[in-house]
Amino acid sequence: MASYKQNLPPSAVVRQHVSLADKKSKAEVQRDRQLEEDRKAGTAPAMVDVQTGRDINPHIPMFISQNPWYVPSEGPTLKHQRPHEERQKKMTQIHEWYQKGTTGKSATKFRKGACENCGAMGHQKRDCFDRPRKSNAKETNANIAEDDYVQPKLSLGFDAKRDRWNGYDPATHKQVIEDYEHLEEARKVVKEHEMKEGESEGPTTEEGAPKDEDMYAEDADMAGVSVDMDSRTRITVRNLRIREDTAKYLYNLAENSPYYDPKSRSMRENPFAGVAGKELEAARFSGDNFVRYSGEVTAANEAQVFAWQATRGGVYAHSIAEPTKLEALKKEYEKGKTTLKNETQKELLDKYGGGEHMERPADELLLAQTESYIEYNRKGKVIKGKERAAISSRFKEDIYPQNHTSVFGSFWREGNWGYKCCHQFVRNSYCTGRQGVEAESSAAKGTTTSNEQVFKVPKLVEPTEVKEEEMVKEEVKEEEKSNESEEEEESVEPTKSSTPSDDEEKMKQYEEERRLEKERREREQRRRDKNREKRGRKKAKLGKRKRRHRDSDEDSNSSGSSDSESDSDKETRRAMKKANRERAEGMKAAKEGDRGRKYNTDYSNTAPTEKEMEAYRMTSVHSADPMAAYMNSKYYTMSEVPHFVLYEHAAGYALMKIKEFEDAGLIVQEVDAAHADGYKFSQIVELKAFDPFKNTEAALENCNSISEGLAHPDLTNFLQKELPKKKKHVVLGINDSKLAGSLTEAFPDLKLVFGGVITEILRGTRVHFERLAKDLPHHSLSKAQLSLGHSYSRSKVKFDVHRVDNMVIQSIALLDQLDKDINLFGMRIREWYSYHYPELFRLAPDQYKYSRLAVAILDRNKMAENENLENEILEILDNDAEKTAQIIEAARTSMGMDISDLDLENIKRFAARVASLMEYRQQLHEYIKDRMDHCAPSLSALIGEQVGARLISHAGSLTNLAKYPASTVQILGAEKALFRALKTRSNTPKYGLLFHSSFIGKAGTKNKGRVSRYLANKCSIAARVDCFSETPVSTYGEFLRQQVEDRLEYFTSGTVPKKNIDVMKEAEEAAVEVKEKVIKKKKKAAKKAKRLAEEMSAGAAEAEVDEEAPKPKKKKKSKAGDE
Repeated sequence: MASYKQNLPPSAVVRQHVSLADKKSKAEVQRDRQLEEDRKAGTAPAMVDVQTGRDINPHIPMFISQNPWYVPSEGPTLKHQRPHEERQKKMTQIHEWYQKGTTGKSATKFRKGACENCGAMGHQKRDCFDRPRKSNAKETNANIAEDDYVQPKLSLGFDAKRDRWNGYDPATHKQVIEDYEHLEEARKVVKEHEMKEGESEGPTTEEGAPKDEDMYAEDADMAGVSVDMDSRTRITVRNLRIREDTAKYLYNLAENSPYYDPKSRSMRENPFAGVAGKELEAARFSGDNFVRYSGEVTAANEAQVFAWQATRGGVYAHSIAEPTKLEALKKEYEKGKTTLKNETQKELLDKYGGGEHMERPADELLLAQTESYIEYNRKGKVIKGKERAAISSRFKEDIYPQNHTSVFGSFWREGNWGYKCCHQFVRNSYCTGRQGVEAESSAAKGTTTSNEQVFKVPKLVEPTEVKEEEMVKEEVKEEEKSNESEEEEESVEPTKSSTPSDDEEKMKQYEEERRLEKERREREQRRRDKNREKRGRKKAKLGKRKRRHRDSDEDSNSSGSSDSESDSDKETRRAMKKANRERAEGMKAAKEGDRGRKYNTDYSNTAPTEKEMEAYRMTSVHSADPMAAYMNSKYYTMSEVPHFVLYEHAAGYALMKIKEFEDAGLIVQEVDAAHADGYKFSQIVELKAFDPFKNTEAALENCNSISEGLAHPDLTNFLQKELPKKKKHVVLGINDSKLAGSLTEAFPDLKLVFGGVITEILRGTRVHFERLAKDLPHHSLSKAQLSLGHSYSRSKVKFDVHRVDNMVIQSIALLDQLDKDINLFGMRIREWYSYHYPELFRLAPDQYKYSRLAVAILDRNKMAENENLENEILEILDNDAEKTAQIIEAARTSMGMDISDLDLENIKRFAARVASLMEYRQQLHEYIKDRMDHCAPSLSALIGEQVGARLISHAGSLTNLAKYPASTVQILGAEKALFRALKTRSNTPKYGLLFHSSFIGKAGTKNKGRVSRYLANKCSIAARVDCFSETPVSTYGEFLRQQVEDRLEYFTSGTVPKKNIDVMKEAEEAAVEVKEKVIKKKKKAAKKAKRLAEEMSAGAAEAEVDEEAPKPKKKKKSKAGDE
């Protein structure tokens, strides 16, 4: 807009007598256009809004910036384009809300419009909250209630009407907090009073277990406890949080967040990794999915992956329970893999050739040689070829400034970097060499040395000069020797080839430059000798008193500097101790929680000193440190130093006593420093008592109890005897957190700690146990360890032998693999044999019959020669004469090609092998049925032996399946679909492996989910009955199967089935009789086996007697009898 033109209404134009026909001249129009262009270009000032005082954008078109005639204005403005305040609807502010309660003022007489019941203004009689009066206030004009507030008319928007916190006053919650604090203080006073009088030993629940209001179901030490549903899907119940902590998935609320894993309830990655200012938050996630890639961790991970792959392939090997078996399997697998690879390579090379190309020199030879040729002369100068350019680097190498022989950062001590050659920590300082190392070591020990002792020469000027002179002399001598040797070599050695004239001139010039340089150095040497003589004469004139005074000043300066350095080191160590102590106290306060600690903060307002900041940086653990989680765990338990530590040995229990530390932060440093030294460790830990096991059986019982987290009576008696009688303030360190529960029940006042520094103490005790327990026979202790290990392993193996579910798991895995292989091999034999007899593919759809027919017929052209062929085909086809005639007729008129005898022989072998596999598959099915009848008869009777065996295999064992709830059994085998549905928020699967049951197929489309849920419930009951019954029978499974069939009938016809309790009573009565029969059969079988064993032993004894009797005596007796 170039200029402003007032837009007046027609009436105003008439009143002002303005001529409508007046027009601008051509010059005025050009001037306005130029002004508009200048304003757009920024060379002329823009128009100013008369209402707001701001500049108007010159690029705004005229029809927008020009105000209409019905909105008058005295100058240019954009007010007509902005919203009009008088037309805007004013909304209620956030502090405006309905007032609650009454005003506190009441009238003396009834007023018009007031409530007729209570007389208060603000409501009517039908809305009154007071009790209806017999004589209301309108009639009596007495006891008039206080008036209500006159409520404002609020103008609320859509969101304000639906805001549940609208009008909330946070100050009202202060009363709730104060009431809770008063109640908590009163509870503490009552509890303290009861404990002082000895009236209570702590509140207990109805079952008798100790009750603690601060206990949580989420135990921090339960991390890593997992229930393996199978080798591919593992549900982990770790990373459970305390209710006061923020849920981890709330740190990243993205819909497709890559950090939080809902399956394991852990963080896949750290969402605060590398974020500045989020170091504390990042440290919380360092232990969730922390994976090491050094040491033996990689090998352990590879072994675990191999165990999963082997289990998937049908070979069960657990990486923790059977490490030796897994290692042997892995070695055998690697050996077979290498052999197969070599054989395949050899076959390919024999068939196609090219073995000569596989032979190649070693990589060292290939990388060391090159095609470029370079020739040097005696002086090292290139005479032929081009020298290889040196590899350039952006960093300067082999540069040692200030006379140093090592780089800065090659030496480390007490959190500081320095030079290794002189042990100085100041960068770019002058090197002092070996004397500096001695001075630094003496200062660290607290001793002081004078300058004369440290530096042999009083000043640094002279030794440097002497060093320079010696270097120059040596260089001159070396040059002379090199020149003489070069001249001799040149004179003796004949020239092999004539060099160009340019090279000779360059050599002469080079010799002349060396001669001049030699003369210059000699002159410099003579000048330095004269100057040294002058300085020596001046020193001789100086008095001894002045030198002595100067030496004393130097000694005082050196001693003062060493004292200051030793004081600073002491301050640093003191600050480090303080930092460790504060960190331990902070860990303890965090462990106690908001309810346990007395104050919310213990920090003072004073700023930390420079030494305290240095100590903090030296003792702090960075979140990116691989040992961060380990160090935090040690500091977490460092706040409670144990008085005693329980060590479980194969020969008995040992109680170790810990040295008392004034500072709790020192125990971690002391234990870490003493691990490698047995003497130092014995100064921290000593053997207080040792209780040996009575025999091997007692040792095995104690070992089983500890592995299950139970306190054996031998352990409780030992602790009761050796620990102090007053156990209220005694802290005992143990290795296993599971054992803490049973020991707490036995000793309620005893405080138990585990993990962190306790693990380090037990590790050192295990290493130095021979030194700590000198009186014990250590040669027998190693034998006890070996004996206990064999006994424990043997007991576990025996437990598994009685459970045949392992055999069921392997058998069903083999059956599934056989089904796949038979299907693949059957299609292969059909495709192969169809070249010769294609019509048989249609006439024999069954794979087993097809394989047997292929073996029987083989060559269709020679069918007439075999007289018994028709009988064999009849036997294979179950005496189906019509089908037999069709096969024989089709063979005569077949369109197949002729095959050689060698090919037919291979087809025959392969078809026979496929038929034998099918027969073995049938035998394996019968074996699984027999095993399931012995292992899980009820489950087999309910859903069949194959589906039941697959459920047991998927769960890992029958015990695991019995522990699963019915909801888990329902979706076993559909874990991927379940988690995909949870992720996409779609419908969850209705069934997994139960889909293969016949009940699901019988149910209608609408009732499949109901039947699956009902069937899973019955399968869970059947699995528990089979697992925990001494004599499992199939009676319960038969009754449960009838219940499922009745439920299917109910869904179709509406017939109400029997109640579950009635069916179970009938099943129990019927099972008693069946169990008695089974027990009688077992007793008869045992007696029969015993009788056979006795007969076999008697026969063996008679055979031994016959062997012992001499043969000649028998002959003599026979002769005597004959006579």
